[in-house]
Amino acid sequence: MLGNVRELGLIVEFKMDPKKTIIQLRSCLTKIVNAVVKIMFQIKSCTKEAIITPIKLMGVFYVKKHLVVLSLIIMVGLLVACSSNSNNESGNELEVSKEESEAQKISSKNDETIIEKNWELSPEFIHSVEYESGEKGAYEIRGNKDGMGITGPFPIMAKDSQKYMWFYFGSENIYDKPVKIKAIKKGEEDSFDVYSGTFFENAEVSPESVNMPSHLRFPSTGTWKVLVYIEEELFDTIIVKVE
Repeated sequence: MLGNVRELGLIVEFKMDPKKTIIQLRSCLTKIVNAVVKIMFQIKSCTKEAIITPIKLMGVFYVKKHLVVLSLIIMVGLLVACSSNSNNESGNELEVSKEESEAQKISSKNDETIIEKNWELSPEFIHSVEYESGEKGAYEIRGNKDGMGITGPFPIMAKDSQKYMWFYFGSENIYDKPVKIKAIKKGEEDSFDVYSGTFFENAEVSPESVNMPSHLRFPSTGTWKVLVYIEEELFDTIIVKVE
């Protein structure tokens, strides 16, 4: 009985002689193993996992077929892994967005609490300074002695745009940071932008002063809360009366 095994041009022939069965089988298996090793070395993209793929040692060997199937399985696995990573990244981005949104909501609620909490007029006080020339001066201030205050034409008149100088009496360095001034009238819900600018050294009225020039205009009479935002965060408030 004659049997043939073909793989990459390899032909193994053997006769099923009862007396020589063992010898022929050994020779056949040796040639088959050599053929399999040759196939594996010729396939450069073969991985260790592919090398240990089960191989049928009886009949025709379908090594390439197994490798193709294994490659497809690996590709599907990689696609699933990439999809999973993408979903995880998207999930992380959504979580970050939710956290930022919650932080903004908390900040907004805190601002609303501050806006609604107190409507008592800010105190008036005199701020004394010494100029570079050695002369002394004084300013009438509306505001907070350890925070923000303004000086300018008093009383503040509605619908008139007037120049007001801002003073900062705190210890933080606020130079050259974006400042936004908003105002809201007592009994109303909506605020509006009044002025945008910065505190800068050349604006100082005296060597130890921190100042910002501005123009303020209030559309109507009443009690107004002036909101000072620095770098988009509520920094201080001043309550003034507009006549």
